[in-house]
Amino acid sequence: MKFIPENSYIHIEPIMEEEANGNFQWAKQSGDLTAAKVITSNSFNAGDTLIVISTMIQEFEFRKNKFKVCPVSAVIGNIKEDQ
Repeated sequence: MKFIPENSYIHIEPIMEEEANGNFQWAKQSGDLTAAKVITSNSFNAGDTLIVISTMIQEFEFRKNKFKVCPVSAVIGNIKEDQ
């Protein structure tokens, strides 16, 4: 099952610190921001790593499939690897 968000939302999966293999760490803890991987979006590429306001992430379930989304306005920035 694939979820296609409307233009002002993105389908994401938050990145847990242990899954990031130590590549992503905050200088000091912040309960407001988290890293997330883009699953589906009209604004970003699938697989992009974004920093989003964690309190804006919403989760819903449809036919036993769970989806996490957040509004594009919750995106603080996009992390890109140096080439």
